[in-house]
Amino acid sequence: LGQAQFGPNAIRHYEQSLAALAPTDLDWPAKTAVTAIVDDYVAGAAIHAVETVDRMRAGTEDPKLAEDARAHGDALFATGEFPQLQALAAAPPAITDPRAALDRQFADGLEALLDGLEARFRIGPGAPPSP
Repeated sequence: LGQAQFGPNAIRHYEQSLAALAPTDLDWPAKTAVTAIVDDYVAGAAIHAVETVDRMRAGTEDPKLAEDARAHGDALFATGEFPQLQALAAAPPAITDPRAALDRQFADGLEALLDGLEARFRIGPGAPPSP
């Protein structure tokens, strides 16, 4: 991502993003703000997903790494400084498919973000014009 350049695909992406906002009454500064907010969310979620999958792969390929990480976490929990995380770790696992959980987390987060943008920028049917 750090090496992405201002080329035809970036231009195409930005054009599509602005086209999605064309039916709104948003002014140009608001349209650019909304596209930046959504792009930041998507990029951050993608980085998080890649890092999570990499950690899962590393733990599978090197069980000692996973054991060491667990031991380190146990030592941190023993300090008593992380009661919420300790309770979470002790709870029955809610995730059976980590990749599906990442997909669901992305979809839920994007939906929440879009709902918030709709309210903040007054986008949608019957919404008054934005300030």
